Amino acid sequence: IKEVKAEGTENANDPAEGTVIIYNGQEKVQELIKNTRFETPDGLLFRIHESVKVPAGTKAVPGQLQITVYADAGGEKYNIGPSTFTLPGLKGSAVYELVYAKSSGSMSGGFSGVRPSVSDKTKEAQRAEIEAGLERDLKNEIASKVAEGYVLVPGSIFISYASLPSTAGSDNNVAVQEKGMATAFVFPKDALAKAITFRSNATYAGQPVTLGSADGLVLTPKDGLVPMPSDESFTFSLSGNTHILWVVDSVKIAGSVAGKSRQAASTILAGFPEVGAGRLFLKPFWAGTMPEDPAEIKIVLEEPESR
Repeated sequence: IKEVKAEGTENANDPAEGTVIIYNGQEKVQELIKNTRFETPDGLLFRIHESVKVPAGTKAVPGQLQITVYADAGGEKYNIGPSTFTLPGLKGSAVYELVYAKSSGSMSGGFSGVRPSVSDKTKEAQRAEIEAGLERDLKNEIASKVAEGYVLVPGSIFISYASLPSTAGSDNNVAVQEKGMATAFVFPKDALAKAITFRSNATYAGQPVTLGSADGLVLTPKDGLVPMPSDESFTFSLSGNTHILWVVDSVKIAGSVAGKSRQAASTILAGFPEVGAGRLFLKPFWAGTMPEDPAEIKIVLEEPESR
């Protein structure tokens, strides 16, 4: 939002909008076409502006899909608080009770009447600055929500913008509004590391690996097609540089070399593909064999230097 000086007035009839979560208690995907209606207990109607597919689930644990809905008409009466919604188009069918929606926040933007206004040229001049702030905030918000063990690859955040109706600001100003919507894809770090290693190392046999960092990678959707939140899959390419770290099982190594001679232990250690190089230290230095008890063997792991 950015406030600018009003340049005139306008008659407006703006519909409210807001976010709902659609629930699907069936064990199959529920498709909803563009303009599907969502009705509040008070009879107010909202619609979706795109076709969607709600994931399958069960009555106890329904599938979920978050989406924006838009009021069927303009006016402040649609600026409602959190609500439940039924889908009138499904009434009379077996799934009417299984497919429904809820909102946790308020609907906003509904207005009907005269208000201060600015020209389209003035609005356009503010958009670049507003969108730059939205992009920064959305990326920071997404990055803060990436769970432990997952990784966000550069290029995997897709942001779209939509102009919202301007509203009356303070002191005869007009609040120019823009909305940003982001979709992000995160990957299990170890699974992504395996997929990259299978593609880049012909001798790799599926041993445990993990990703050092995703900062040097870039994700690019096939044909530049931006995936939708309701898509079940999408095709992309991954390019760039990263470090794959082999996961070393210290307990397994200690058990393998326990009781072995220095030479035999060195040979065994060289047989672990995840160990780039290994050194054996025996105390006292004249000892010829490793301790019989693996618990007495100390394994020190060092990551290779970045190249």
